[in-house]
Amino acid sequence: MFKKLNIGSEERAVIVLGFCKGRDSSCTMLYMEEARLLIRHLKSRDPEEKKAEVMRRKIISMAHEMGWELPGGKADMRRIDGWCLQQMGLGKKLNQFNYNELPKLVSIFQKVYLQFFKAI
Repeated sequence: MFKKLNIGSEERAVIVLGFCKGRDSSCTMLYMEEARLLIRHLKSRDPEEKKAEVMRRKIISMAHEMGWELPGGKADMRRIDGWCLQQMGLGKKLNQFNYNELPKLVSIFQKVYLQFFKAI
């Protein structure tokens, strides 16, 4: 991820130090939670990941409109993930699809969405 974002070794060391509170400058020494937070931070800097997140939100929005919600109005991610697992046959939940895979997933979900509203 550092390489993809063109982050050099010095900047990488500084970033890692920040995520482990100065304990070490190597990614291999990060605790699991620190690594998870670092990955989330790096993804937020990735333009492709930002575009992928827009596509994920589009699917979640359509699911909301079809009533795929939990009590309280939150999206039923279990149902959305189940649909993704079943429909695509890749064994992936929504957040595991990458930028290149998401356009196809969005297209298929849009067809389901349109069929849903035609049936009403």
